Amino acid sequence: MTHCSIMAQTSFNVPKAMKSVLEGFSIHKGDRGEFLVMLLLIVARDKVVGPPVEHGLPPGSRVIDLASFLSSGLFQYLPSLQALHQDFPDSKLHLNHYVKVHEYAAIDAESLLLLSSRGAGILCANGQYAIDGINPFLFHGTALGFGNLGLILWQGKNDPAFTATSRPSVFEAMDVYKLKILKERDAAVPLIKIVFALAARTSSLTVVRHPPSVDYNAVVYEICKGVLGSESWTVGLLVSPAIDPKKKKNHTRK
Repeated sequence: MTHCSIMAQTSFNVPKAMKSVLEGFSIHKGDRGEFLVMLLLIVARDKVVGPPVEHGLPPGSRVIDLASFLSSGLFQYLPSLQALHQDFPDSKLHLNHYVKVHEYAAIDAESLLLLSSRGAGILCANGQYAIDGINPFLFHGTALGFGNLGLILWQGKNDPAFTATSRPSVFEAMDVYKLKILKERDAAVPLIKIVFALAARTSSLTVVRHPPSVDYNAVVYEICKGVLGSESWTVGLLVSPAIDPKKKKNHTRK
């Protein structure tokens, strides 16, 4: 039985199950809530794929529409996300699990394409600069090739100082050339950069679209999500807000 069929059962409490695993074993949940972000991405994928049918199989294709994944799976549909459907009318995402890489060099274009063919998202190596994870997607249809690669680059911020207000410097650091995901001679690829502000005080969404330009000849989205909207139930269970140093002495973990 697939993870999708198990998680789709009405009796299965997704955040409670993950919380019990993280608390019951010696597993580090990530300083910035990376495990929480990966859970949300997998849940969003399952929502778009639909509930499983006989033998745990999906009702349709495991390869899903990228724009639908973002605009109605991961985030609640808003007018600010409408342009995704025009920019990515035939873009596809294949995601059913994550793999942890241990070397910075493992996140080049070739490796990402190979991982995308098996439905893998990437949790970056410890100490990776600017990004915590990557989800490769295919820009036009399902043909696997360098000219058809697109990337979702994401960060999880477990700090109340980060809200859904866009911080250009954070997104500028997600430079695929400086991170050596693309080589200097490689053509620009479509990018969707997401910062999850997990400890923000309010739920909000900021979307900035950059059309292709002389400096970067592909569309780029910069999305900052404060809390997690309809998925905010996971925040209180899995992410501990940063502790105020002035209150640290009186802080007890529950």
